[in-house]
Parts: sequence; C-alpha cells; structure tokens
Amino acid sequence: MEVVHCADKMRTFFWDRVWIRIGLMLAIYAAFIAIGVMMDAQWPMVVGFVAVVAVFVAPHYIKFYREFSSQRCLGCGNPAGGIVTRQGRIHLVCKHCQAVTPTDCAMWWNVPTKIE
Repeated sequence: MEVVHCADKMRTFFWDRVWIRIGLMLAIYAAFIAIGVMMDAQWPMVVGFVAVVAVFVAPHYIKFYREFSSQRCLGCGNPAGGIVTRQGRIHLVCKHCQAVTPTDCAMWWNVPTKIE
C-alpha cells in the first residue's frame, strides 16, 4: 500500500514560530495573574487561561488540522479533506473518492512524529 510522505512537512508546520507563541502566551497569562493578585481575585486568572487557549492554542490546532487535511489524495489527486487516526498512524480520508490512505506521520503527545 502506498504511503503519503508528509511527516517532515507537518512537523515543520507544527513548530513554525512556536517559541514566539509560547512567549506571548506566557506574557499574556502573567499579566492576567498580576491583575488577579492586585485585585485579590481568582477570576482574572481563569479569564487569562481561557483567553490564551482561545487565542493561541485552539487556532494553532485548527490550522494544523486544515493543513493536514489539504494533503493530496493518492487516488484522485484532490485535497483529501479529512484525517483519521488508526493504531497511532494518521490516515487521509478523501471526501471525493472515499479512499483511506496511510501517512508516515503519527501524533505523539499532540506533536507530529515520523514513523516507518
């Protein structure tokens, strides 16, 4: 069975500018913690956590999923449109020809990893 080779590309895409994002997340969350300490309240810390997840983490994973599902299907050549994980390996699921094609990529601790 033919395998789509995309692990290196997806790992690079996943880690692109990640240190800048982490720095911004920490700075924003630290500001919310400081506000919470000054106000002697817990709610600013919770709001800061939700804001960081909503602004940085969720969009990163949505963008990653969209990039992964835009890989070309080996059967029809169109963008696959979906992915599914089976036994640790990520498979492309084509929305046009319903072909399920394995990739050389697996998610390990939510980070794309190359497998043989």
